[in-house]
Amino acid sequence: MSENDRRPAKAAEMISIYLKDWRYLNHHLGELREDQVLELLNVERAGRRRANILERLHARYCRLRTDRERMEIMKDSLL
Repeated sequence: MSENDRRPAKAAEMISIYLKDWRYLNHHLGELREDQVLELLNVERAGRRRANILERLHARYCRLRTDRERMEIMKDSLL
């Protein structure tokens, strides 16, 4: 099995670990990239749809996206 074949299993495992309980998610959410948070958000929206989890994931995703967009705008203004 190649490394590429293992990625979906790793991603699914990561998702299940982070969405298993509130404490784990809340403790480790700051370590995730924007794309990872969006993936967790989409999985939760398609699955259990727990309001507190959705709200926390959405808030973190918005913060990461805003920071990225602001950096892009500031980079453009400095050129």
